[in-house]
Amino acid sequence: VRCIYPGCYDRIDENDDFIVGVSLSSLLLLALVVIVPAWWFLALLRRHKELKSIVDGPSQWNFFLDLDTTVLSNLYRKYELQWMMLDPVLLFLQKGALVAVIAFATPGSVTQLVLVAVVEVLNAVFIAVTDPFIDPWLDMLTKAAMAHQMAQLGWMGFHRALTREDPFDQTMATLMIVTFLAFLVFAIYVVVKTAIIPFFAWMKVETGNDYERRERAILET
Repeated sequence: VRCIYPGCYDRIDENDDFIVGVSLSSLLLLALVVIVPAWWFLALLRRHKELKSIVDGPSQWNFFLDLDTTVLSNLYRKYELQWMMLDPVLLFLQKGALVAVIAFATPGSVTQLVLVAVVEVLNAVFIAVTDPFIDPWLDMLTKAAMAHQMAQLGWMGFHRALTREDPFDQTMATLMIVTFLAFLVFAIYVVVKTAIIPFFAWMKVETGNDYERRERAILET
């Protein structure tokens, strides 16, 4: 986080802890935003070249995903075949752009707010145009999350404008809370419908199968 107060860096040469901390933070950001996504992308690129020759069409791709138990499959299991390399690309573009905006734009400024909004809008447009997800529920949840982020940025901009005239105006703050709660309810609904209910249905089937197996074992004895 950039210091905006006078005298922040006056004694930087005498403060080794500060230099070490900044250096380690920079290396960590470099690893998370550049090195790790680049390694993932190259690994996925090699696998994509291998799969293009043996997978033909969405049905074969879904069949392959059902059989694929490799660790790397977690990076592309949710995408269509042509977009299986998208995860590291999005990580680099989204996180890298946001880190750059936060680090180099004046903290709390209108410029920073606008740049963050531009990053979010471009990301939303890209996802909407490419439509890379296999699961329609995941697609809806992702787009809802993007809409939520853009709405929050809009409310934040209005909040700053209104509080300049009236520091006690909480209209936009209330809308931000309502927007977050609406998205939270939708996210919980999607998780319950796509994960929790199928899990308990599977448990019920497995329990029934176990009961039938025990009954057959008793009859056989």
